[in-house]
Amino acid sequence: MSSLYKHLMRGKHALIITIIMISLGVACGSSPGPALMSPDDYLDVIIGDPFHLTYYSDIARYMNYLSENSDRVKTRIYGESTLGKPLILTVISSEENLDNLDRLIELNYSLADPRKVDSEEVDGLIEEARLFLWIECNIHSNEPAGAEAALEIARELATTDDPEKLRAMEDVVLTIIPSTEPDGHDHFTEWFHTYKHTGLVRTDPPIYGAYVGHDNNRDRFNQELKELEAWARLWLEIKPAISVDVHQSRTPYVFFVPPGRDPTYPEISPVIEASWKMIGGHIMAEMYAAEMPGVTSNVVFDMWYPGYGDTWPSLHHSIGMTFEIWTGFISGPSDYDGWSTYAETEDLRYSERDSNTPWPWPGGWWTLRDQIDYGKEAIYSLLSLAGERKAFFLRNRYSMAETQISSGLSEAPFAWVIPSEQPDHATARILVEKLLKNGVEVHESLEEFSAEGRSFPAGSFVVFMSQPYGNFAKALLEIQTYPEGIWPYDVTAWTLPIMIGAEAIMINDDTILSLECSRVEEAIFTSGQGVFGLNEETEAYLLKRDSLYTTRALNFLSALEEQVSVILEPFDFGSVQAREGDFLIPHSEGLDLEELAEELCLKFYAVSANDMEYISKEAFALPRIALYHAWLDLREEGWTRLVLEDHWFSFERLSNAALLEGNLADLYDVIVMPDVRKWAAVSGYAQGTYPDPYAGGIGEEGISILIEFVEEGGRLITIGRINDIIFDDFDAGISAVETSNAFHVPGSILKIELSQGHFETLYYLDKSSAAIMFKTGYTAIEVYSEHVLTLARFAADCVMSGWGEGIEEIEGKTSVALVPYGRGDIVVFGFDPTYRHQVKNTFPLFFDSIIGAGVPR
Repeated sequence: MSSLYKHLMRGKHALIITIIMISLGVACGSSPGPALMSPDDYLDVIIGDPFHLTYYSDIARYMNYLSENSDRVKTRIYGESTLGKPLILTVISSEENLDNLDRLIELNYSLADPRKVDSEEVDGLIEEARLFLWIECNIHSNEPAGAEAALEIARELATTDDPEKLRAMEDVVLTIIPSTEPDGHDHFTEWFHTYKHTGLVRTDPPIYGAYVGHDNNRDRFNQELKELEAWARLWLEIKPAISVDVHQSRTPYVFFVPPGRDPTYPEISPVIEASWKMIGGHIMAEMYAAEMPGVTSNVVFDMWYPGYGDTWPSLHHSIGMTFEIWTGFISGPSDYDGWSTYAETEDLRYSERDSNTPWPWPGGWWTLRDQIDYGKEAIYSLLSLAGERKAFFLRNRYSMAETQISSGLSEAPFAWVIPSEQPDHATARILVEKLLKNGVEVHESLEEFSAEGRSFPAGSFVVFMSQPYGNFAKALLEIQTYPEGIWPYDVTAWTLPIMIGAEAIMINDDTILSLECSRVEEAIFTSGQGVFGLNEETEAYLLKRDSLYTTRALNFLSALEEQVSVILEPFDFGSVQAREGDFLIPHSEGLDLEELAEELCLKFYAVSANDMEYISKEAFALPRIALYHAWLDLREEGWTRLVLEDHWFSFERLSNAALLEGNLADLYDVIVMPDVRKWAAVSGYAQGTYPDPYAGGIGEEGISILIEFVEEGGRLITIGRINDIIFDDFDAGISAVETSNAFHVPGSILKIELSQGHFETLYYLDKSSAAIMFKTGYTAIEVYSEHVLTLARFAADCVMSGWGEGIEEIEGKTSVALVPYGRGDIVVFGFDPTYRHQVKNTFPLFFDSIIGAGVPR
């Protein structure tokens, strides 16, 4: 049994995984059969039939069948999806390689880290080693061809007698994830089978997966989704030299191979840039030779953002690539069948011959079978090349890591320091955890030291650039400067310390290299948290609103039915100053606040009975919360929902139908409307274009019901694009700032300044500013009523990381407004404070806007 398999199976998940394997029909120890059935025969289907897609359980069942009956295939479970499905990895290689997988993984680890290998040993280790080739399919659930192709690839390689494929498997260990997102895979598959013989065959389910649907591949460096956290952990266990993310696209080109277009993030090695051209050209030539026209490169996709399945591996010295297979669906006769499209040449974006597309696709029928075949041909071409050039690719990866380590010892910056003393220990811990999850080495200083003109206490965290993935650490920690003159494909900034709200200092002084440190595996703070001043006179505990996790604690205590109070006036306890809006928790013998403080990096201060007599306070109860969801833009609602769940909020999802029932003020104190387009909420899918109950919206009646909810005392929180309802339909005294065509912010980190004296901004009292993500669709707010309070406004020179044009048009304008309305109020966010679960620096502003609904004014 390989060390990889033992690692995946160990611990508390082993029993669960064993049960899952049994349920999938894995008969441990069964003897191989005389022959291997094809997936068609085993599953009693026709792979590639336009009216068939394979359920995930059948994919897993077939992969396990091959594993139990072939010496060339092994299937392992590496985690569990959000909804409880096994995440499976299929490993394919020669029998000898699979028998020696322990040794091959050990060699692979050594060659990925030059510190473990003497230079004179490298040639011998490369000769003995095998190249691990990573193929990931179906992260996007409405892109099924890769998952279908994986079934055929596994069986064909398990049974082939083709000399070229056999030779390749002697030098390559092929690892295939048939579906990164099995929950969404089955959502989409079930939807397709339900509507495949109707006029709705081209529709997608409103959301696939538990939360964010198509947005999941923006999460690789952040890893808030359970599937992506497991994905990164597995990738770092295997450390493949070449990584492929198999996608499909409804953008009209037939098959995309690397390289993509500019820009490439500077921390990606030029060796990888050159390798994209080499590999992409090789695949294109072989596919053309196989009379597969329409293969294109150097279009659409850049290599800037580290959240993708090509950039993330490339920043880890793996040749990360994306294959994009056209799904079709753009035009054609009325009698199209299932997963088939008829398209003329002019329907394609790249129909003219040029250097990017030397042989354009000639038009005609494009079927699921075509999509599978194109994907398989590209993977087989890459498999062959990887086998032929194994030594070349492995040496290059070794050299890239060696170069990074060397430059980290000779070129600034030499390190980043994350001080152990920070205003919010929770944010510092999150930052360290993010780095560790991305394979970055983090050290802890064993002594006090000075650098960049300031002193740092012992226990501060140090991230040295002289490590194999120092370039990735730099990419996460530094300010992004997007090149001028190139239109971005996606967001341009993701600087982790700014987004999280933790301090990290770049160190350009090489004396940091002599600092005595020890490597850490988790972020542990030895001071700055716990229960302080506890004695026999303690009657309560003060919880200050100075931590990202304060709200978690409140939600936890509320679930225990502890009677929390909110402080109405500042109070000096001597050792600590309580501020208006801080909380008091009654002392009880059964309440273990030490454990809660350690888990959440919080401080609780003991309050005596004598002090309690003089504190102005009032009982505090968490509001009743609803999170609205339309049947469009559900990925944004999903991120907001995930943020609320991760911070232990209790809330209900409010559908169009439930909203239209009215009487909302009897049910809820707060309604959150996430970043949804107004028409998506008001009109939604037109009747007949989507099945009931997914068609329609709240209409004018729903807007009237929302107005009534606020007038009767409720708090409405609106985010991003849904603000158009407030601007257009509420007489709220605000509007969107009108910007010119010169204004463009594709997705950059901007600074906002917080107004003090409000419950909603108390977390920022010692900070004064915060970082937000701003992108197309968000707005600055024009205030023209004296009753409207500005909670935050855009700062001058507000671009902190990334790129923007015409930014002066919103500087100084309101970014968050509090609008009194009837007996209630509206909190209007011109941006999304829960953006992709990344910009944690604005979570307290969002959370306190929720819990502030019931606080006396």
